[in-house]
Amino acid sequence: MGWKDKLEEISDPTRVTRERVMELAKMTAGFGLQEFIEVTGVGKGKYGIYQISEDGVRVGQDVRLEDLAAERQLSHLKVTTELSLDFPCAASDFWQWFQNTRGTPDGKEDGISDFPLNQFFIEAIEHGTVKRLIVPSHEIVQAFRVKADSAKNELWWDVRMRDAKRYGLIESRAAKGRAKSPSRWYPEVIAAWLVENQHQHMTVAAVKLAIERNFPDADTAHLW
Repeated sequence: MGWKDKLEEISDPTRVTRERVMELAKMTAGFGLQEFIEVTGVGKGKYGIYQISEDGVRVGQDVRLEDLAAERQLSHLKVTTELSLDFPCAASDFWQWFQNTRGTPDGKEDGISDFPLNQFFIEAIEHGTVKRLIVPSHEIVQAFRVKADSAKNELWWDVRMRDAKRYGLIESRAAKGRAKSPSRWYPEVIAAWLVENQHQHMTVAAVKLAIERNFPDADTAHLW
């Protein structure tokens, strides 16, 4: 095999092994440009309306916002945000972003994405090859009462969930929130963070009780 053939094999997502794709689908953090290229076959540079780099995927800024009315500026900013992806991220963040790039022809729920995607990856995500309990942010807030007062507890979580990287919660997040869709989280990883954090936000007993009452199907065998 010549170097050109090897290069083609690397850049072709249909040639990435099933085993490797399964590994990528399980990533809760660290999904970056290399992994993106592996599952899509699309590399760094300009691709249609997108610009791909080590920092993520962005929609090209060909539109001058100041030339648009405020209402259209807002619409443009929302679309730009929904179609952008930050690296590194979780595989589930990538999947949700991929879903957001799909059009909706004829009113169908799922249209065709601007990007190709390895079929093994789709199977791993859609057909439950990777099975973990994932819940929306409000369920995490309700289950884990770090603050006795409900309003203060909600605010406490809101600050940390909005800046997951700063607070060490990246691996706990299954998917970022988009528009009206809330962010989604792994309750067992949240549980570990709450008791293993150097400041220990909750006691082990309290976290155990919260998991048992609210997330009985969570895999916590490795925690206690």
